[in-house]
Amino acid sequence: MEGQDVCGSKTKQVKPLAVTSIFNTLFPLDRSASNDTVQAQGRRLLASPRECSNLSDGTRCFDLPPCKLWLDSQQRLRTTANHVKVNLDAVIPVISKTVVHVPRNEGTSVVAVKTLKENANEKERSDLVQELQVMKMLEPHPNVVRLLGCCTEKDPLFVIMEFVPHGKLQSFLRSSRAERFYGNLHGPSNTLTSRDLTTFVYQVARGMEFLSAKGIIHRDLAARNVLVGENHVCKVADFGFARDVIANHVYERKSEGRLPIRWMAPESLYDNIFSVKSDVWSFGILIWEIVTLGSTPYPGLAAADVMKKVRDGYRLDKPEHCRRELYNIMYYCWDKDAKERPTFPELVQLLEQLLLSETEYIELERFPDHSYYNMVSLSGEKL
Repeated sequence: MEGQDVCGSKTKQVKPLAVTSIFNTLFPLDRSASNDTVQAQGRRLLASPRECSNLSDGTRCFDLPPCKLWLDSQQRLRTTANHVKVNLDAVIPVISKTVVHVPRNEGTSVVAVKTLKENANEKERSDLVQELQVMKMLEPHPNVVRLLGCCTEKDPLFVIMEFVPHGKLQSFLRSSRAERFYGNLHGPSNTLTSRDLTTFVYQVARGMEFLSAKGIIHRDLAARNVLVGENHVCKVADFGFARDVIANHVYERKSEGRLPIRWMAPESLYDNIFSVKSDVWSFGILIWEIVTLGSTPYPGLAAADVMKKVRDGYRLDKPEHCRRELYNIMYYCWDKDAKERPTFPELVQLLEQLLLSETEYIELERFPDHSYYNMVSLSGEKL
C-alpha cells in the first residue's frame, strides 16, 4: 500500500471505534460484552446507509470497504472486499480508543479496528494516518502491537490491529492497586507480583529496542500507550505521535496539540526536539508508573510546575518500596544531557540482569498507597 492511498482520501465524519471479526486470521478469543450496549449500537448501525448480510448462524453483518490485509510474517498484502465483516451484534462505541471484548464465532478471530470519532478534527485524522504509516514499516514483534490490515480506499479509514485482551497497562496497574488495597470485588484476581512488574518493564524495553533499531521515535511512551495481552505480555502501542527519523535521528515538532508533559524530556519541553533519547527519558517515567501501579507522575504538581522543576534539575523521588538498583535505571534515563542517557539495547541488558536475580526489586508489601494517586487533567495535558 502506498502512502498516497491513505493521505489522498477525503475528510468526512466517521464512526466511533469498533471491534470486528476478521475471517481466517489470528488471535482467537472468547469474551462477552454488555447486551444493552451491543443492542443499542446495533440498532444505530442498522439505521445507517449500509448493505447488511446474514451469516449462517443468523449474525447480521455489513462489509467494511475493500481492505488491505497482512496475512503472513512477510507482511505481503492481500486485498479483499469480502473477508472483513463487522458483526452488528458485537459493535460497541468506545471512548478514547479503548477496545472492548466480543464473543468469538466459529471460523473468525477478534481484532481491534481503530478509526475516528464523529467529531474528529484534522489533527486527529493526521495522527491516525501517521500511526498507519509507522505500523506499515514494522514486521511482527512480540512486544509491539501488530498491524493486520487497513481500509483506506474511501472514508472512513480503518486501521485493523491485533486485539490485545487486557487493555491499557495504566488501567491494568490501577486495577491491581485497587484490588491490593480494597479487595477483589469484580471477576478474577489481578494481583501482580514484583517479578510481574519487572517483567513488564523488560518487555517494554524490548519493544522500544526494536522500534529504535527501525529508526522510529514514539514521542508518547507511557503506560496508557502500552497494552497487556495474554500471559501478561506487554506491547507498545499507539503510534499516532510516532515519527520515522532513520535519516537524521532527530525530529523537531512544529504542530500544536495536547502534550504528555509529565513524560517529556527537557529538550522536548523547551526546544521541541525529539529523539530516541527523549523516548528513553519517557521510558524512565514509565518505569516509575509501573513501580507505583499506574500513579500519575509528579503527584501534586501542576503541568507548568512540572516543566519548571524538570528544567531546574528536579527528578521524581525514589518510591520507598523500590530498590535502589531499579531506581538507578530510572535515574540513568533522566540525565539532562541526552547523549548520556542509555540506549534501549543497554536498558534491555540491565533489566535482563535484574530478572536473572531472585531479588524482589519492587517490595509491594511496603507499597504506600497514600503517597500516590491518579490525577485528572484540568489543563489540557495528556495523562
